[in-house]
Amino acid sequence: MIRVRMPKATMGAGNFILEVVIVVVGVLLALGSEQIVEQNRWHQKVADTTRQLDAEVHANARSAYRWLTLHPCLNQQLNTIEADVRASRHSGVITSVTAYSPPLEVFQNDAWTNARSLQVADHIKQKAMRNYAILYFFPPELQNDVVQLHQLAAELAPLTKGEGDVSSAEAGEYQRLIGEIRELQDRTERSETLLLKDGERLGARLSEQDKKQLLQESRSWAGACAAAPDLERQFAR
Repeated sequence: MIRVRMPKATMGAGNFILEVVIVVVGVLLALGSEQIVEQNRWHQKVADTTRQLDAEVHANARSAYRWLTLHPCLNQQLNTIEADVRASRHSGVITSVTAYSPPLEVFQNDAWTNARSLQVADHIKQKAMRNYAILYFFPPELQNDVVQLHQLAAELAPLTKGEGDVSSAEAGEYQRLIGEIRELQDRTERSETLLLKDGERLGARLSEQDKKQLLQESRSWAGACAAAPDLERQFAR
């Protein structure tokens, strides 16, 4: 006769439940640890990105302030060039005139672009993001304006090469070009002033030491015409 031996139960119900609980707790701990690691990773990314944004905002503010210190010098240059061109309409001759030399400042927004494209912005507090959005409103426009000013300055360059004949039509074209430069230059001044005012309002202001240093740099390059800008001027947005 064949005897069938039933397997003995290896654990009771209590032990089974205990093992299930242990497995569940282990899974939850693993998931929790993974979440903590992920949170720490994003926290580090946010910290690094915030430092980059703050550094870029500060660099843009320095560029704006330095450019503004030279705005009176640029006006003087344009006044001299315009007077010479106006006189040439009557004489038919233009002498070598002062060069128009706008500063080649750089305005950056790489950190801002990266923060949004890499989704780091989603992990930065909304209020901070709103403030950064305000501080990054003008830099792209300013970068384009600076490039355009240098392109227009190149069109005035022939006036610096010495005495030569000039027709009334040519003088008129130079006058039109000077007017275009003035308009763009004034727009640049407005945008830079508003950028600095926004920075002061949102806690990203330049220190007095920064301002003093930038003014000294401008005066060493352009002379006494460089002056501290009036940041209290009111502009319509």
